[in-house]
Amino acid sequence: MDLSEKRERWSRMLAQAAHLAELDNTSDAVDRARACQAEVLAELELAADAEARPPLQQMLARVERRLAQAEQAHADWKRRVEERHDLHLAREQEVYDLPLPGSGID
Repeated sequence: MDLSEKRERWSRMLAQAAHLAELDNTSDAVDRARACQAEVLAELELAADAEARPPLQQMLARVERRLAQAEQAHADWKRRVEERHDLHLAREQEVYDLPLPGSGID
């Protein structure tokens, strides 16, 4: 696979990460962006040619921006889930704090 095919693959992976984040599937978005980052880093390590490094470094910067966005989206999602959980616990506590109804037998 030549570099242009790899760049196309990485661009597709980043688009998939963005789409997953839009669907609130943020953990998979982060995983996809991290996988892309690992591939770009591996290719950058293998690049012995000084001319090949700048495009790879640009791609790595793009991947890292997308990864940061995915991680932020995941953190926001986790915060929303925790807020819903806390709200649910508060509602449950309100129910538990209500007095028990009388048996009606006197």
